[in-house]
Amino acid sequence: MDSQAEIWVKMDTILGNATAQSIVMYWGNPDVSGISSSFAVFDTASGFQGVWHLDAAANTIEKDGTIHHYDATPYGKTLPSDMVGIIGMAKKFDGASSYFDMKGTATGAMNFPEKGQYTLSAWVNADTLDSTFQALVYKGTYQYGLQIRPENVWEFNEYKDSSWWEGVRYPAVAHTWKYVVSVRSGAAEILYVDGAPVSSNGCDYDSRNWNCRPKHRFRRAAGPQHRWG
Repeated sequence: MDSQAEIWVKMDTILGNATAQSIVMYWGNPDVSGISSSFAVFDTASGFQGVWHLDAAANTIEKDGTIHHYDATPYGKTLPSDMVGIIGMAKKFDGASSYFDMKGTATGAMNFPEKGQYTLSAWVNADTLDSTFQALVYKGTYQYGLQIRPENVWEFNEYKDSSWWEGVRYPAVAHTWKYVVSVRSGAAEILYVDGAPVSSNGCDYDSRNWNCRPKHRFRRAAGPQHRWG
């Protein structure tokens, strides 16, 4: 048998000294109906506000795994296409026009306040670092986002005022899957790559002179305007 399965499992307790605990998987019975529930796994009570696996068929709606139903609609002259991801299927973007719009996020649970408490994360495989802005997860140019900057760095930023954004950065790489995570917790900003903290606003690079400074503040250069629905 040549097949694969990727399964998200949520367990209330895992005992470290017990050998009786196990997960049993059955397959091959077409009369058995599925009872999986993404809403139970990605529970908003556990902090999940929006989850998209991007594994639906090409040119179709990507369902949000939470009860918020922030389902994602594909857009662009070239729509996102199917590709093999790090876990199951994924989506490929053309780097110019293709994107997903998450309806209802503009004023919903993901409308986090400035210096709030939230985390953004994405599996990313950049096929080209071409010194342009490439949005990964963006709530809006004047709110917060995770992106690749023209300096070819991962960046998480949050809008501060009419002149400044605050953010953290780390050199990006191409042709390999990376798990990029940004955390905002009050005044603190931390960027993680593959589970390791790589940059924080305690010591990061200023976009104007790239010197290590206590606080990363930068002016926005001319670039794309991004938003979620």
